[in-house]
Amino acid sequence: MPITKISAQGKAFVRLHEGDPHTAYLDPVGIPTIGTGFTMGSDSARRELAKIGITKLVPGKTKITAAQSDAILDAVLATEY
Repeated sequence: MPITKISAQGKAFVRLHEGDPHTAYLDPVGIPTIGTGFTMGSDSARRELAKIGITKLVPGKTKITAAQSDAILDAVLATEY
C-alpha cells in the first residue's frame, strides 16, 4: 500500500530540516527555491506553483503563503514520493 499522505508531525519534521521560507531565495548551489525546498525542477512543484500564478521563482520577490506552501508540499509528496 503506497503512502500518499503525511501527518502534521511528518510535515514538522521535514520543515525542521528543510525550512519553509515564503519568499524565494537562492539555495547554496544557486537554484531559486521557495517553501519546503520547492524548485522549478520539480514537475509537481512547478504545476502547483502555476496554479497560483507563479511561473518563475525570483529570489527576494516571489512570495507564497504558509497555506500555499502546505498545499504544495502535500501535492509534491503525493505525486513524487
